[in-house]
Amino acid sequence: MTTETRPTRGHRFWDLTSSAMGVAERLPTARTMHQAMRNATGLHPGAAVLDLGCGTGSYFEPLREAIGPEGRLLGVDSSPGMLRRARKRVHRHGWQNVDVQQADATTTDLGTAEFDAVFAMYSLSAMPDTAAATQRIHTALRPGGVLFLADVRLVPEGRAAGLVRLLRSAYRKFSHATGEDVVPHVRRTFGAIQTVDHDGRPGPDELRSWPPLVMLTARKEPA
Repeated sequence: MTTETRPTRGHRFWDLTSSAMGVAERLPTARTMHQAMRNATGLHPGAAVLDLGCGTGSYFEPLREAIGPEGRLLGVDSSPGMLRRARKRVHRHGWQNVDVQQADATTTDLGTAEFDAVFAMYSLSAMPDTAAATQRIHTALRPGGVLFLADVRLVPEGRAAGLVRLLRSAYRKFSHATGEDVVPHVRRTFGAIQTVDHDGRPGPDELRSWPPLVMLTARKEPA
């Protein structure tokens, strides 16, 4: 796997954002998300997990608790600033089964059938080619493996269409990402999706345009 990418304006935005991630990690919603992730995916000791767009590694600890020291956790991100903090976190805890690599998931081979689960936490919509990244996720998963995704879904529909359009414009301007709706790409690649609630249980079949957030799982067909 390629471990270095050339810095871009988008990288610089996320590098600056990385300094504020510690505050977000302490919010009660972060703990709720940790539990939802574990409930929705059924992670077990010894599992191999890819944290795609891992940022500062804020999900490393709950993921490692689920997979145990015998599991494998790989964090991938394209932002050097985010990864500096992620590596410090790994070093501070002495996690021997956690690796961190700098890579662009839209152009880098993530492996073939290597992972039991892939987590993409508010990262897929921030990538320059959502379709390519989704396909690489699918390839990296083992048959029966699951993608857990939480992301913004900036679809200007309904009464909040104007506000969502404004949010999408700002997101694109500052992050230099497409801000695409990730759902059609995931559905097209995996064939089916399942929304989940904040307890990790199956959610409604119908997607709402407000709030502009979505949390779902998608499973790769067994061999």
